[in-house]
Amino acid sequence: MQYSAVRTYADRYSRYCDIYGCACFCASSQETAVTPLVNNTAVSSGAITLGQYVTVNAAGSGGAGGYTYAVQYRKDTDTSWKLRRYYSSASSVIFKPTEAGNYYLYVKVKDSEGVVEGKRFALKVYPDINNKSTISAAEIYLGDTVKLKGSAVNGAGEYTYAFLYKKSTDTSWTVKQFYKSNNEVEIKPLKAVDYDFAVKVQDKNGRLSVKEFSVKVYSKLKNTSAVSSAEAEPGETVTVNGAASGGKAGYTYSLMYKAKTDSAWSVAQSRSTVSSMTFTPETEGTYTLCAIVRDAKNTAVKKYFNLTVSKKQEELDDIDKILSEIITQGMTETDKVRAIHNWLVNNVRYDEEGCNSGRIPDTSFTAEGLFETRVAVCDGYAKAFAVLAERAGFEAIRVTGVGYNGSGSSESHAWNQVKVNGKWYNVDVTWDDPIVSEDYGDNLSYKYFLVPDSVINQDHAAESTKNSCTSEQPVDLFIDDVIEEEKQALPGVIFCSTDDEFGDAVFNMDVFKDGDYNIVFRTDHTTQELSELIGNNMPSGFYSLSMSFKSWKISGYSHIVLTVSVS
Repeated sequence: MQYSAVRTYADRYSRYCDIYGCACFCASSQETAVTPLVNNTAVSSGAITLGQYVTVNAAGSGGAGGYTYAVQYRKDTDTSWKLRRYYSSASSVIFKPTEAGNYYLYVKVKDSEGVVEGKRFALKVYPDINNKSTISAAEIYLGDTVKLKGSAVNGAGEYTYAFLYKKSTDTSWTVKQFYKSNNEVEIKPLKAVDYDFAVKVQDKNGRLSVKEFSVKVYSKLKNTSAVSSAEAEPGETVTVNGAASGGKAGYTYSLMYKAKTDSAWSVAQSRSTVSSMTFTPETEGTYTLCAIVRDAKNTAVKKYFNLTVSKKQEELDDIDKILSEIITQGMTETDKVRAIHNWLVNNVRYDEEGCNSGRIPDTSFTAEGLFETRVAVCDGYAKAFAVLAERAGFEAIRVTGVGYNGSGSSESHAWNQVKVNGKWYNVDVTWDDPIVSEDYGDNLSYKYFLVPDSVINQDHAAESTKNSCTSEQPVDLFIDDVIEEEKQALPGVIFCSTDDEFGDAVFNMDVFKDGDYNIVFRTDHTTQELSELIGNNMPSGFYSLSMSFKSWKISGYSHIVLTVSVS
């Protein structure tokens, strides 16, 4: 409740009128008039941010002196006042709100005669600042910059920003920017050590919020890998020793390679902790090796090496000697490749002894070993085919993967692809060798010679990079020569392409003497159908006839042996 100081002091001296009359009162009032009580209280601010406080500086003037002060407060949504401090002679009171919102302060000044004068103040309390500043990275390399962006919500708005940094081992900060409205800075650390960064946000009420960040600064990642040699022979292993410095510890190593004529890279090793990487070039030429080092931040640095692959002159002389014996002037490309295929099949023996004993010598896996010992496993066959084909002027590659036998089991295998007449084909010399492919007897096979993927993929699965082969086996380009070779190897053999030709061959057998009749028949008949066809065309006579059927050296042909026994 507020009181009128004038009325109060008039009431205070009214008793003199009863004693001395009005004149005395008037005279006394004029001589002893008291100044009315005035509330001179002030507050330090009308707006603060939560966490700050206002100071109530209570003061009064006039009245009877001897002032005491009381302070009350409430939110604008409250219906009753709360007491901050009851009447006390202390004039300074601190008020620190616990919630944001609009408040009222009510300060009462009371003099020694009990006269009270009140005064109300409005106070706005903003929510506390929420520092939402960000940093661009927690890990960087020396020479990179860190981007700091100041940001905040709540508070009294109109933010200013200060940016500071220091090495984590230091005790004092370096100021990049003192409180300004600009909220973005870039800082480039000068040492490869841990750093601390701080963003200070201040609102218009002076309320401050600080957010700190830690950043690891690594030295630049360097690839210090080295290659064991810049020159090698086909089949010789080259070692690339992966090494690195700087970056974030925890390196992995990869090795890629490609020949000068290749358009795509091949992978020798991928993201391994093994630092000693190997590459074994199969054919001559110029290669590029690429060693890749990655650190724990997944940053990669590449280093390139040139590698020249060539054979020693004496080895080249041996290869050239073989080619000069099997390739003659006027041969077509198909003839040349077939000559290489046939030389390997006819002159090399599959290393069954080594496979059966489980002790295969290293020579059986290399082209050099094959040329020297004439014994090899599939890897030696494939490498030697590639060497001979390339030396003869063809593009050829070795393919590695898995081969599946008739029972469904599998084993590691190697074969080739060669480009003939502008088209890529598959070639598996090993499986065309009669030692392995016993189904073909003593004759070499062409089942896997210049065949498309549709054929090779039936029992081969490549794991290395290969070319797409879509052209059908060009049988017509070499069948005549194969037939002539067969006639020389097996005198009297008869070739048939139709049922009528086959029937005539059976009918014209000499059934008056014992003997074998060899017929090669281009047919897709089953064994049962062939038996019926033979039975329908047998000549008359007193003899017995036995029959055997097997696949011939080219797919789509059957080799039938009819044995006549005269009764």
